[in-house]
Amino acid sequence: MAPPCTLPVDDDTVAPAAAGRTDRRAPLAGARLLFMGAPNFGLALSIGVVTTVLPVLLHRYTDSSTIVGLIIGGEGVFAVALPVLVGALSDRTRTRIGGRLPYMLGATPLAVAALVLMPFVGSLWAICLLVAVFYVAYFTYYPPYNALYPDLVPPALAGRSQGGQAFWRGLGLAGSVVGGVLLVDVWHPLPFIVAGAAITASTAVFCMAVGRRIVGVQAGRRATDDAVDDASVDTLRVGLRLFRDDASLRNLLLANALWEMSLAALRSFVLLWLVTGIGLSYPKASLGIGVVAGVMVVSSLFVGQLGDRVGVHRTLEFAVVFYGIGLLIPGLTTNPWAVGAVMPFVATGGAIVNALPYGLLIEAVPGHSHGVAAGLFSVSRGVGVVAGPLCAGIVIDLLDPWYGSTHGYGAMWIIVAGAMLLSIPFLRRVQVDGRVDVIAPDVA
Repeated sequence: MAPPCTLPVDDDTVAPAAAGRTDRRAPLAGARLLFMGAPNFGLALSIGVVTTVLPVLLHRYTDSSTIVGLIIGGEGVFAVALPVLVGALSDRTRTRIGGRLPYMLGATPLAVAALVLMPFVGSLWAICLLVAVFYVAYFTYYPPYNALYPDLVPPALAGRSQGGQAFWRGLGLAGSVVGGVLLVDVWHPLPFIVAGAAITASTAVFCMAVGRRIVGVQAGRRATDDAVDDASVDTLRVGLRLFRDDASLRNLLLANALWEMSLAALRSFVLLWLVTGIGLSYPKASLGIGVVAGVMVVSSLFVGQLGDRVGVHRTLEFAVVFYGIGLLIPGLTTNPWAVGAVMPFVATGGAIVNALPYGLLIEAVPGHSHGVAAGLFSVSRGVGVVAGPLCAGIVIDLLDPWYGSTHGYGAMWIIVAGAMLLSIPFLRRVQVDGRVDVIAPDVA
């Protein structure tokens, strides 16, 4: 864990302790709110390089795609095991730079070292170890970072803040898919070195943008939060209790698991569908993915404002229906004109689903449990990350005879679209009266 450091405190960020949890938040807006999302760029770029470029290196040591899939799919195992623990620990940690930032600063050099060393080690087991270290660092960094959003962001800006996150995340994912393929041709270690540099730089930008606000909020919280409910000390018990007793949160987590399942299945097999299934060259396939990713990045700049104006819940409910229906089209036809026509709408729907779910979580749980709730949210993501590729792979193998023209890969869209549409009943059960929808009032 990084040692405590001293940051100057802005006087306007420390509200009186008696003002209540909402009033103690630092007033973030404009550029600071945008740059608060910067770590998503480094995290998305690094996880994208590990999932798309690392398999090229792994095939030096094994011909088994199953082994490669197990190594890459380990992300989901760590996503289930670590986030609630780390999130709850960040709720309880008290330092001069807050409870969240020490975990982020401690995880950064660990993630960078694992990334940079991956292409240089000489055995499959060494790579497996470094991948495990990277995932530990990733899920030590991410839940405390996510928990800073309900700590710092005013409710009226929840949608906009998540749009900013999605913007950076989209840039990172696009960079890993398009740039990673180009860089690995230049020099195999280059994508990993760039990913490590991106995590370091984006964390530095984050600290410069909101570091003072974090210190200010921590100073304002100490007087009232020292008497945190003793139940929060029992990490697992608090997480299970929140999941059991809070029906709104439970339905949101189940919906999020299905969204992540859809996205993970799509990410794992879309390149194979484009190249092996419908016969595009790798450059054309990369270009197509890059165009869709570009639309998602641009859309993410606007969907946050849309969520704040219309309501995060209502925006998501509308988007999931049309996004899920749009995802059915590529499973029904490989006609390039039909697929091309629906892709901009699919990309926009994907931007909304990618950007806004965490906005529903903000303000839905007690202030002293933000870290636990962020951890639960990451666990739901981990469940989807494990289930998506596995279910899609099984369906592809089983339905290969019926999808012979695409070598079975067209069947992936059943899982991709089906998981998205199955999330609708859970999303509709998320309570918006007086709890979640207060996140998204109309903003002039």
